[in-house]
Amino acid sequence: MVHTDWNDEQDSMWAHGPALRSPRIGHARELLQLCLVLLDAALIVGTGMLAQRLAPAGAGVEDGLTRVSVLAAILFAGLMGLRGAYGSDRVGVVREQLLLVATSWLAVAAILVASAFLFRVEGAYRTPGTALFLAQSGMLLAFGHGFLASQLSRRFKARRASLQSVVVILLGHPGEYGAIRDRLAERGVAILASHIMAPGSRGFARDCLVALQTVRSVLAGRRCDSVLVFGRWREERAIDELVNALSPLPVPVILMADPAINRVLGRRQVRYGAITGYEIRRAPLTMTDRLVKRGFDAVVAGGILVMISPLLAAVALAILVETGRPILFAQDRRGFGGKPFRILKFRSMTVTENGPAIAQAQKGDKRVTPLGAVLRKTSLDELPQLINVLKGEMSIVGPRPHALAHDDQYDDVIATYAYRQHVKPGITGWAQVNGHRGETREIADMEARVEHDLWYINNWSPWLDVKILGLTALKVWRDDKAY
Repeated sequence: MVHTDWNDEQDSMWAHGPALRSPRIGHARELLQLCLVLLDAALIVGTGMLAQRLAPAGAGVEDGLTRVSVLAAILFAGLMGLRGAYGSDRVGVVREQLLLVATSWLAVAAILVASAFLFRVEGAYRTPGTALFLAQSGMLLAFGHGFLASQLSRRFKARRASLQSVVVILLGHPGEYGAIRDRLAERGVAILASHIMAPGSRGFARDCLVALQTVRSVLAGRRCDSVLVFGRWREERAIDELVNALSPLPVPVILMADPAINRVLGRRQVRYGAITGYEIRRAPLTMTDRLVKRGFDAVVAGGILVMISPLLAAVALAILVETGRPILFAQDRRGFGGKPFRILKFRSMTVTENGPAIAQAQKGDKRVTPLGAVLRKTSLDELPQLINVLKGEMSIVGPRPHALAHDDQYDDVIATYAYRQHVKPGITGWAQVNGHRGETREIADMEARVEHDLWYINNWSPWLDVKILGLTALKVWRDDKAY
């Protein structure tokens, strides 16, 4: 089954979205990348020249800031190029562009500052004008790349532009094609033609020749960057036969990973000589990871404690007035590597259970005080755990710690339960922002929570912690599972 995408009006069977138009950007990929490099350089140098012109007389800047800006432009463009930021598969993704710009510009600033001190450079490197230049250039670069990426993304999704053109060969069901076309379009990839084949069919060898002729027909009239083959990798015989049939083509043939393989390829690669493996279950965070996470925890916890200190005092006073002492409730929990610690909470119940048998809080639980119900609903009772974070016993984000009695209970029935202790427990976590908070009445409830915790551990990054923290702030006021 052959389909030519640039003529959707001729084949309504494949109308999975807006009809594709001839792209305005089309194959000017190299020109766009060159323009981006030149625009970045012009913006950085222009900002440096402007900062120099606006510098007050006698500031010692002279013409030094222009030289700094030229060096900064070269370093920034080089770093962005090495990291693939100008690549056609990334230039239209807003989040990736902002992250690449921020980290690359911070690296440039660090190099400039370090060189000033290491080589005892005087003048422009150490003036306030340089700091202003770095700040202004960074903001302008972020705005420019973010704006361009958003515009390209919008045009890609509407299929009004593309940066790559391909032929797609699908070894599978025709119903899979629509999702493939949409995913490629979002990355600026236009499908010039497609051919769908059924592996194992009697006419498969003939279909391979038809696929070859399809690609040749496209190449005769258009520029085609590559041929993308989609299919289940277990169909090894069919893939080999197809690849052999396409061998005369003068363009690369790329076998795209199926969903199962793609999950593995996203893991960290490990090599033992000529043998390649992929880490499907990561070890506890490395020393560098732990230092980054610890720094994030200390900054966030310290900052929040300073800002909310009046609120903490008000809550403590309210508890004291309602039910008297104790104001804080401490309970034994297990932390990183199973190390025990005492978690702190504002007391929200009339009891302070901390033994071998602890009943979970339930909806309408009579042990919960009226003020405690409000504290639990808004998670204000968890705020003293910021002290646990500063002490290094907990993290801002991580698997929620459970009472020792519950740890022992679930460790016996859920094989992967103990793996949660490969990171420090957190005040909030991936499970909590995905609806797995509160009472776990069934084993399946805890299994779902553990599954999310393990996903977090295997996919941890500083940006994931920031995302979870933001989702927590949005979700805390409308969570009906907190009681």
